[in-house]
Amino acid sequence: MMGPASRWLVPLSVVNMNPSTDPAAHVAVDDGADVVTDEAVIALHAAHHARLEELLLQTLEALAAGVVVEARACFGSVVLELLQGLQLEDDVILPLYDTLGPHAPQGRRVVVDGDHTILRRTIEAVASFLDDVDAAPAPLRQRAIMVGLPVVYRLLHTLEHHSEREARHVYPVVVPRLAGPDRRRVVADLRALTAPSTDTAPG
Repeated sequence: MMGPASRWLVPLSVVNMNPSTDPAAHVAVDDGADVVTDEAVIALHAAHHARLEELLLQTLEALAAGVVVEARACFGSVVLELLQGLQLEDDVILPLYDTLGPHAPQGRRVVVDGDHTILRRTIEAVASFLDDVDAAPAPLRQRAIMVGLPVVYRLLHTLEHHSEREARHVYPVVVPRLAGPDRRRVVADLRALTAPSTDTAPG
């Protein structure tokens, strides 16, 4: 059964669809990715995670101000972009990472996979929380927001720890070995995730 967050993806993916994010277009994308430096690829990954963290902070700010519509818009971008990034890693980054061990204890594949599982579960928890806020009677809505805010902070803190783990252990090992279609896909996807459609970017 699809969780509460799944329905956030439909309108956003339609609005944000372009040749870089359409999975069917990955093979055709070739915009010089083979000559993009390893440092630039790693910087794209860092920028993607920095954008996610900024969107979560904007979600928190909107909730603290009681502007639920804006909070849902920011979180909708988080759902779309974070899940796309996790899928890229599951498809390309982590299978290659597996072949390049042994890894430090904090960089083991099982630990990274655990982060991905926690991130997906926490996305669902935040989506359920926002649905509860929408369903709350107007006089109780601010209380519902305050009660549920910790789950958004949990997502932010999990993402921060995961970003640091990947920046330290995963991407410096994998990126120098990326080549051909895999490198083109990683560059195209990360570029799309760091410069998404203005229709979904927060104002």
